Amino acid sequence: MLAAEHDITGVQATLLIILEPNKPLKMSYLAEMFECDASNITGLTDRLEDVGLISRDQDPKDRRIRLLSLTKKGLKLRADILAQMAESDAIGLNVLSMNEREQMYKMLAKLVQFTE
Repeated sequence: MLAAEHDITGVQATLLIILEPNKPLKMSYLAEMFECDASNITGLTDRLEDVGLISRDQDPKDRRIRLLSLTKKGLKLRADILAQMAESDAIGLNVLSMNEREQMYKMLAKLVQFTE
């Protein structure tokens, strides 16, 4: 899988899928989504930031808030992961639109995080 090739975990790859292009997300939102402590999100995002896949910036409206955004490198890897998932259509995902698949991946990410 592409995640392993880029030395990131499956959960980190899922986080890349959740982050949409040009739509920064609050780290606190991800903590709520995954129903975990904010420190867990910090741990997940540290590696992604270290390898240049995401940026972590202050919210211009509230400097206490951190926003996550995909970098150009992150956008490319996200697209590659989604394409790879679509190609390996082992469970018949081709009946879903790309938007529907992205929503499904987001829901699965929440379930994966819950079980870890």
